[in-house]
Amino acid sequence: GTVASGFNPKRPGVRYWLTVDRVQHVVDGPVRVLAYLDPRLPAVPRLRPGQRVLVEGRLRLPRWPRNPGEFDEEDFLEDGGAAFVLHGRKLSILDRPVPLLWKPWSWGEAFHRSIQDYLGKRFPGEGGIVLQGVILGTMDPLAMEWRRIFQTAGVMHMLTPSGDKVTLVMGWTFLAGSCLGVPVLARMLAAAAAGGFFLLVVGTEPSYTRAWMMALGVFWAWERGRVSGGFQAWTLAALATLALDPRSLFAAGFQLTYLAMFGLLMVLPSWVPPISWPAPLRLAAQLAGVGVVVQMMVWPAFANYFGCSSLVGFLVNMLLVPASHLMMGVGLAAWACATGSAGLLERPLAWAAGGLAELFAALCRRAACLPWAAVTLRAMTPAEIAAYYLAAFGVLTLPRRRTAAVFLAAGACLWAGGWLWGRWGPQRVRVLCLSAPKASAALVTLPGERHILIDAGVAPAALRDIFRFLGVRRLESVWITGPDPSRWKGVAGLPRFASVGEIRVAGGDSPDRRWPRALAALRAEGIPLRRLADPAPGGEGAVLLRHGRVLFSWSAGGLTVRDGRGGAYCIMRFPSGTAPGECPASRSFALVREGAVQVVSNGKTISITTQRERRAHGPPVL
Repeated sequence: GTVASGFNPKRPGVRYWLTVDRVQHVVDGPVRVLAYLDPRLPAVPRLRPGQRVLVEGRLRLPRWPRNPGEFDEEDFLEDGGAAFVLHGRKLSILDRPVPLLWKPWSWGEAFHRSIQDYLGKRFPGEGGIVLQGVILGTMDPLAMEWRRIFQTAGVMHMLTPSGDKVTLVMGWTFLAGSCLGVPVLARMLAAAAAGGFFLLVVGTEPSYTRAWMMALGVFWAWERGRVSGGFQAWTLAALATLALDPRSLFAAGFQLTYLAMFGLLMVLPSWVPPISWPAPLRLAAQLAGVGVVVQMMVWPAFANYFGCSSLVGFLVNMLLVPASHLMMGVGLAAWACATGSAGLLERPLAWAAGGLAELFAALCRRAACLPWAAVTLRAMTPAEIAAYYLAAFGVLTLPRRRTAAVFLAAGACLWAGGWLWGRWGPQRVRVLCLSAPKASAALVTLPGERHILIDAGVAPAALRDIFRFLGVRRLESVWITGPDPSRWKGVAGLPRFASVGEIRVAGGDSPDRRWPRALAALRAEGIPLRRLADPAPGGEGAVLLRHGRVLFSWSAGGLTVRDGRGGAYCIMRFPSGTAPGECPASRSFALVREGAVQVVSNGKTISITTQRERRAHGPPVL
């Protein structure tokens, strides 16, 4: 097939998008494939977009998330228009010359590799990765600890694809032309060309294309002698992006960049500091205002995609945003001097770039250590998102008081309606059976958003991601139904990311020596330990939970749900497992095969949704 993208180093290997002519024994026609290639293959450094290649390796379907909050590889491939994942073990380049139409992409790829190789060799460690993120928008490979530090400090937008990078390149080109006395039209064309080529270097993410297309719109309005046309340029850029790839509408990068810019376009014309203020104070106020507006506009997206948002980022960005711009300029200048054999200039520039990167990392680490640095967010419902943005528009339209009052009132009414519906509407119980190999765990949500965890056999890291996605911050109780490690091995890590009211443990001794240590650690956290009630008549080791006429029964085989109409549903760990109890005229669900299974009860009927099929089974609740 044909290489259809630049390289992107990831943990499984160097990632490429390939347009494949055929997949032997699978597909005869053209299909798009996501390929991970071993970086040790000798042909990988010579790969360029547009080249014809032959790849041999293991082909598989994309993985789907077994639990809420896990990475959805299936959706990621759908966004890229791909059908398969290929782990390449052998690579052959069929024709070395790059086709003429692919030449610009090939040149951009060559520049990207040159910059990344220079930064990786000249700045080993976190400093080089910070510079790669600031200049190229890539951070791989970066330790998970540093990712959390940068996310908590609120600086991820500087290290990932962002429109600032393209805007800076175009601005520097325009400024250089101004210093050289180049006519305005020629400066605009040169800036547009420089920005377009930089797109080929860093990629065509929505954040990059938005900045470039908006700059073209502003240049066009300026050349025609019209108003800046910022909002019109924003609209045309969004429409052009969606026309080229409608799937971008559901991508996090598209939503974040266009929401942030929309807020700035609303605010910048009216939020101007008084002229009587000193210039440094005016600049600080403008930077703080930009940070507040951007954070306000992307808050729901942060909640739904990342599960947390930085509070300290308001202050950190005031210092590090200008520093990142300086770092990008110095880093590119150092690379240019190294490429052009200007060693005398490269050394001081590299020293300055490395120092700025180390200072950047140190300040982020210090900010992330603050106890109030970040807040955990739960995913927002569509009604909550609508109410939030109505209120946000009300704040951003100030000082136009009437317009602001209309937006604020509409947001308050929508939020109040949702709160009243949740308080006095149908009271539901949700039981989410988590999918994990050789483990058992189920999250029960009672009316009033009270949570009980039945068994904690899932790894703490997986539980943390699930709880963050669902917005679970406190567990009213944890029930451990047996001494087997598959039921308790993750319980010791719960206090790290959720407060626990109590832990109830069933009788019986565990042969695993870690169990007494886990109980001792929980006592040291001040969590009361109590004995779980004796087994009920539902069977040996059974735990019963009743909601109206709906009965939930846990036992060694899994979960049995009986609704008020006499029907029963069995949720087992494996397809070949023994059904817990009798399930006449019902369907059985297997967690390993269908992922997490959620049961919603209104006290009379139930609705069952599987993570795999994402559709309800059984009589609907509504």
